[in-house]
Amino acid sequence: MKFCPNCQKDFDDKFIFCHYCGGKLQEKIKLIFCPYCGNKIETDGQFCPYCGNILNGSEVTSCLLQGEEELRLGIQLEKGKEYSDSFNHFKKAVKMGFDEAIIWYITSPAFEEEKAKADIEKIVEIAEKAYNTPFKFEETYKKCNKLADLLGYNFFSDKIGKQLSFKWRKFAADNGDVSAMHNIGINYSSGIGTEIDIEKAIEYYLKAAEKGLLTTNLPGCYERKKDYKKALEWYEKLAALDPNNYWSWYKIGEMYQKGLGTEKDFKKAIYWYKKALESPEYANTCYMLGEMYENGEGVEQSYSKAMMYFYEASDDRKSASINAKYKLGVMYYEGKVLAKDLNKAETFLHEAVDKGITEAKNLLDSVITIKENNLNTLKQKQDYYKNLAEQGNSNAQCWLGNIYLNGEGCQKDYGEALNWYYKASENGNLEAICQLGKIFKNGYGVSKDLTKAKRYFQYAANQGFADAQYNLGLLLHEEECKRSAVSMNNEALLYLFENAAKQGHADAQCFLGSEYLFGVGTSSVKVKDPQKAVFWYQKAVERNSLEAQYQLGVFYYNGKYVKKDKQKGYDLILKSAKAGHVTAQLFLAGMTGNIELHGRNLEEDDAFDEAYLWCRKLAEEGHLYSQCKLGKMYENGKPICKKYRKAFIWYTKASEAGNGYALYLLGNLYYNGHGVKKDETKAEELYHKAAEKDCEDAEFALKRIEKERKKKELELKKSQHETLFLSSITPQIIKLTLDVALSDNNWRQCGFKEGCPKRGKIFKFFIKKEQLVTESYLFREFIAIPLGIFVRNLYFAIDLNYKEYISYLVNILLSIEGMEDLVKPQLGSARGILETSILSYAAAENTYEEFIKTSSIYPDKIKPGVKPICTELNRLLTQKVKDLNENYYIEDDITT
Repeated sequence: MKFCPNCQKDFDDKFIFCHYCGGKLQEKIKLIFCPYCGNKIETDGQFCPYCGNILNGSEVTSCLLQGEEELRLGIQLEKGKEYSDSFNHFKKAVKMGFDEAIIWYITSPAFEEEKAKADIEKIVEIAEKAYNTPFKFEETYKKCNKLADLLGYNFFSDKIGKQLSFKWRKFAADNGDVSAMHNIGINYSSGIGTEIDIEKAIEYYLKAAEKGLLTTNLPGCYERKKDYKKALEWYEKLAALDPNNYWSWYKIGEMYQKGLGTEKDFKKAIYWYKKALESPEYANTCYMLGEMYENGEGVEQSYSKAMMYFYEASDDRKSASINAKYKLGVMYYEGKVLAKDLNKAETFLHEAVDKGITEAKNLLDSVITIKENNLNTLKQKQDYYKNLAEQGNSNAQCWLGNIYLNGEGCQKDYGEALNWYYKASENGNLEAICQLGKIFKNGYGVSKDLTKAKRYFQYAANQGFADAQYNLGLLLHEEECKRSAVSMNNEALLYLFENAAKQGHADAQCFLGSEYLFGVGTSSVKVKDPQKAVFWYQKAVERNSLEAQYQLGVFYYNGKYVKKDKQKGYDLILKSAKAGHVTAQLFLAGMTGNIELHGRNLEEDDAFDEAYLWCRKLAEEGHLYSQCKLGKMYENGKPICKKYRKAFIWYTKASEAGNGYALYLLGNLYYNGHGVKKDETKAEELYHKAAEKDCEDAEFALKRIEKERKKKELELKKSQHETLFLSSITPQIIKLTLDVALSDNNWRQCGFKEGCPKRGKIFKFFIKKEQLVTESYLFREFIAIPLGIFVRNLYFAIDLNYKEYISYLVNILLSIEGMEDLVKPQLGSARGILETSILSYAAAENTYEEFIKTSSIYPDKIKPGVKPICTELNRLLTQKVKDLNENYYIEDDITT
C-alpha cells in the first residue's frame, strides 16, 4: 500500500500511472497522481519518495483498465439519468488517465456546477489528445456533437470557439453520428466555423437523410443552388414522411404557384397553402393566399377573401405582415371591399414605407396629397364664406356655424358656432334658428333648455322649414312618449312629420316608415301599415338615408312586406354599411349561409369572409359585440383557422370593457383549456362575473358545473363504498353463495319477491362476471344489501339443507374483518344472524348433536332446551328477511 501526503489516504500501488501517455514510468518522469485526490506527487525517478516502492509498467496498465471500467459505469448511470453519480465516475476515469472520459466529463449535465472552477483550456488540451485516439465506446462519438455545442456557444464565443466546434462536430459526423451529420451541414451552409460550401452541406444532409434524419435544410440548399426540381422532390418527400412538416407544405405551395421546378399549378398551390394554414408559417401562407385570391389564380377572384387573408397576415411580425399591410393600404385607398378610408390607407401605408416597401411610397404620397387638397379646398371655402358672412350674408353665417359645430376642417367650437348662428338668425335665417334649437336641446356649449329649443323649433316650423318641423315633432313625440309610454298618438305630431316628409326631409320620411311599421296611432285608434312604411322608406332611400337603406334592404333580403330579392337587399345594406351605418355593418358581420349574390352562389364560407371583415372593422373601433363575434370566429375556426390565442385577445378586450357575454366566452376558454392553461376555478370565477351582468349562458354554465360537481361527489362516494366493500368481501364468496341459491332454481327462497322479472339475470350476471367492480352499484345500499344478501342466502342454504356449503361459508364469513359493522345497517350483527340461522337449522332438524359433530361453530351456544328460543329466533329472522324483500330495489338496466 502507498500513502498520499496530500489527501492523507492509502492506496494500492496498482493505481499509480502516467497521466499523459499511460505507458511505463521512466526515470525522467517527475510526476505521478493520487487516484483519490488527483494531486501531483513529485518523484526523482522510479521510486516513490514517500514509500520507496518501485513503479513498474504493469501497475500503469492496470490503472488504465480501471479508468475504462469507471467510464463504463458512468455511461450506464447517465443512461439511467443518475447524473451526479455518473459524473463522479467520469471524474475518476479522467484522473486515472483514460482520456476518452474527458468527453463525457465535459458534456455531463452535472458539469455545469464545476464549470466555473474548471480549467477550460486544460480540458480542451486533454480533449485534443482524446481526438487522436480511437474511442472504446461507440456512444462517445455522439457525445462529441454535444461537445461541439459547448465549445462553440458555452466555453468560447469567438472565432476560435466556432472553429473548435466545427472540428469536433465533423469528427462526430465522420464517425457515424446522425445528428452531427445534419449539424455539420448547417455549419457548411451557414459558414459557421468554416467557409460556406453548399455542396459539402448537401453531402452531409444527404448522409443524415440516408440514416433517417431529413429536414427542410436539404431542399433549402437545393433552392440556393437554383436546383428547384430537386428541392421540390425533397420537399414532397418530407411532406409524405412527416405529417407535421408545415414548412414543406408552404414551400410546395410556393413552388407550384411560381412554377419553380415544375409547371405552374395554381390549384395545387392553393391546396398546399391551405394545408399550411395550421402551421407556424401562418402569416406567410395567408399572404400568398391573399395574393392568389386577389389575382384569381386557381380560384375565382375574391377581394373579400384576399382582404381577409391580408388582415390575418398583417397581425404577425414576419416580413409577410409588412407586405400585407401595403396590400391593405391599397384596398382601403381603392375601397374595393369595405368603404374607402384614406385615414386607414395612410396608417397601413406608413407602416409599409417605414419597413422599406418602396412601392408603398408613391401611393402614400398620393393619399397625403388628396387629404391636403381636401383640406386646402375646405380652407379656401372657409375663407370665401367667412368673407361673405362678415358682409352680412346669413347663409354664409349659418354655414360657418355648421363648420364650427361639427368640427369640419377645424376644431369644434360651440361658442363660435353659437355666435354665427345668432348673427344668421337675426337676419331671419330659418336654418340657423333651427340649429339654435338643436344646440339648446342637446346642450352643446350651453345648459340644456328644452323650452328655448321648442321655441326656436316652433318659430322655424311655423315658417314651413322642414328640418324644424321634424325636430319639433321629435321633441314633442319624446315628451308624449314619456307621459304615455306609447307610440305617436297625436294627429298634430303626425301632421308635423308628414309635412316635413313631403318636403323631402329624409329623417322625417324614415321616422314615418318606422312609425307605420310598428304602429302609429291617432286619438282613437292605433294601426300598423307596412305598405306605408315601405313607401316612406323608399322615399327616404331616394334622399340617401342610411337608416332607410338598411331597413328597406332587410325587407328585400328577407322578403318581408316586399317581393323577396336578396341581391337588391344585400346591395342596399352594403351601401348603407359602407357609408358608416353601424347597424348595417353589424348585419353584414353576422351574415352567413347560402345566398345568391352578383349572379353566383355565395357559399357559406364566402359569407363568413365578408362577415369577418365587417366584424374586424367594428371590433377595432371598439364595438363590444363585434369583438365577441370576431373572437368566436377564431375559436370556431371559420372562416379562418382556429386561433385560440386570438380569440382570447378579443374576448379579453370586450370583457375589460364590462361585457358579460365576453366574460362568459373567456370562461369557456379557461374551462376547456383552449389557448390558455385549463383552470376550472378561473372559469367559474368568470362565469359568476358574467352572471352578475345578466348573461344567461353563464348562468347555465354555472348550473352545469354544479351538476358535474355533484356527479363527481356521488362517483367519489360510490368509489369509496366500493373500495370498502371489495376490501371486505371477495367475488368468490358471493359466487359460492349464489351457486347455492341457484340450486333447484329456488329464487323465492333466495330472498327475491315472486315474479321479480330480473332475478335470474341478476344471478347469472354475477356469476358470469365473477367480480364486483360494477355489481355493487346494482343496489340501493352499496355495502349493506350485498352483505345482507350473502347472509340471507347462507340462511336459506341452511334452511334447504345444503350441508356441504354451510360450514365452509360460515367460516369464511366469520373470518371477514369488520363484517359486523358493515352488516349492522340492514341486519344487525353478522355473528348474531349466523348464530340465529345455525340454531334455527338445528332446531328445525332436531339434530343438535349431529350439528355439533359436523361443525365447530359456537359449540358453547348449543345448549339443551334451546329449541323454543331457536324457533322464535327463526321467526324473527324470517320477518327480517321479509322486511328486506320489501325494501329491495333492482335497477332496470341491471344487465346492460
